[in-house]
Amino acid sequence: MSKRTIVAAAIFPLALAACGSTTTPAQGSSGSGGGKTVTFSKMTIGYSVSTLQNQFFVGLTQGVKREAKALGIHLVFDNAGGSASTQSNQVQELVNQHVNAIILNPINASGIIPAVQQANRAHIPVITLDRTAYGGKIASFVRDSSAQMSQEAAKWLVAQLTKRYGSPKGHIVDLEGLMSTSPGQARQKGFMSVISKYPHIKVVSTLPGNFNPSVSFNAMTDAIRANSGVRIDGVFNGNDDNAIGAERAIAAAGLFKPIGSPQHIFIASIDGTSQAFAAIRSGQQDMTVAQNPMKEAEAAVQLAAEVINGKPIPANVKWPHMLIDAANINSPAAKAFGLWSLDLTNPAKGNIPNMKSLPIYSSAGVPTGSYGSLYTQASK
Repeated sequence: MSKRTIVAAAIFPLALAACGSTTTPAQGSSGSGGGKTVTFSKMTIGYSVSTLQNQFFVGLTQGVKREAKALGIHLVFDNAGGSASTQSNQVQELVNQHVNAIILNPINASGIIPAVQQANRAHIPVITLDRTAYGGKIASFVRDSSAQMSQEAAKWLVAQLTKRYGSPKGHIVDLEGLMSTSPGQARQKGFMSVISKYPHIKVVSTLPGNFNPSVSFNAMTDAIRANSGVRIDGVFNGNDDNAIGAERAIAAAGLFKPIGSPQHIFIASIDGTSQAFAAIRSGQQDMTVAQNPMKEAEAAVQLAAEVINGKPIPANVKWPHMLIDAANINSPAAKAFGLWSLDLTNPAKGNIPNMKSLPIYSSAGVPTGSYGSLYTQASK
């Protein structure tokens, strides 16, 4: 039995002016408006999230719900609970219910392909959020750039090691994310694309962290034991949950030294969860490359509303990210970017993004400008 919630919210009046777009329709995208405009209150969007055991996906879900409520769109919400087979069944159920569009946060990029293809055959557009599918027709993929974020984290590690030793050298542990997902693979590839350029920086252990603090605690414990005669200088973590596990393992082994100490183990991570921000403020973690899943999710809902009415939408939407550390975590710039995880305690607060600056990318990752306003109608 899937965990399902129906959200049928009151219409929130919006009067947003239409604006031209230079983007072209995503390959295979099709609206279900049948040539007639479908008002927001008549739309039903299905949404399947991979899990709610991870704060990042709580943020995604919060964003989807907020935007659906703001626009007055009916939302059919499913939590797959970490089960790929459950998620495939959920998509099948959404297809059988004839929803107008599906927003999908896949557990397994390959395993979800048949479900996406089923939606394609039913002419129901699929928008993937944060993670994508490696097959079927995807109307739009909305996310940050996992490869760029991991490259930025890797470059930060290189800079710290260079400061410590006078040249880029040292020993680091690599705690991979969940490698069945597109972000897990992209983050690992991005990290290695930077580190491989520095032959004197040795990756002494590469172990699965699986975006899970318990798995990462065990992995980091194993890495410490396997390298008992080696000084570990830093840890790259596929996400903040990995970092939490690594930090606990370092402390349990008696290896924690405060930031600034010559023996400090640098912790680099990705996502921007509240646990990471707390760890940065307490000196347990050095940095995280923060995303804003709420805004990404809100953009996905707006794109779904457009494609339902047959409007052209971009195939690739990437939200910007920001490196957060102790030096800037309380800055106006960080506040303006949005420390999303600190806003989860206020689920009723709207957080609709400024779509005029929405960054649009080609399938090759080349910026093609901004989308302007996605709206060509006002809700009534």
